[in-house]
Amino acid sequence: MRSLIFAAIVVLAGCTNATTDRAEKPPQRPGTSLAFNVNNDADFKEGQARAAEWCAETYSAPARYIEERAGPTGRVAVFGCATN
Repeated sequence: MRSLIFAAIVVLAGCTNATTDRAEKPPQRPGTSLAFNVNNDADFKEGQARAAEWCAETYSAPARYIEERAGPTGRVAVFGCATN
């Protein structure tokens, strides 16, 4: 019985590797994120293009998608400027 419990603990410990499938996000400076109201794909693409343009002009960095969340007027897409 003890060997069965030990084997189960070893198997579970192998499954809890914290670094598995987690990509580290590059650090972000304050003020380098932009949010746009998006109601459809066209709004999302426009926000993505505007974020890319702003990040390139302001920080000489590419824009990256961070998240989408509910806002007071609908969905809000958030983009950030990568600093690496």
